[in-house]
Amino acid sequence: ERWGYADFIEWDKTIGTVLVVRQDKAAITSPQVEAITSFCKLELCESKGELSEGCSDEDGNRKGKQEIRKMKDQFIKVHMGKKAFENYLYEMKQRKIDAGDGAWENATSPY
Repeated sequence: ERWGYADFIEWDKTIGTVLVVRQDKAAITSPQVEAITSFCKLELCESKGELSEGCSDEDGNRKGKQEIRKMKDQFIKVHMGKKAFENYLYEMKQRKIDAGDGAWENATSPY
């Protein structure tokens, strides 16, 4: 009935059971999944908002395609790459361990 559709208002409340697998069929741990989802939800969403704001000049006019393309490429390099994720993972791991969450002691990057 609703194939391919996600009701984001409902997903914010509860999404139910989710199966997470890696394309390469390697193992993935619950701390890795938590870090990936947290990175996307907290880090990338906030950063994408800043990117969107930068697509217009001071007068509210949309910048040119080439300038926006450069901004997007820079955004991907800075915010979406392996280094950005692994920095986020390391900081999250430290916070979790400091809070007493032993499941994070051996957490490693999924890369």
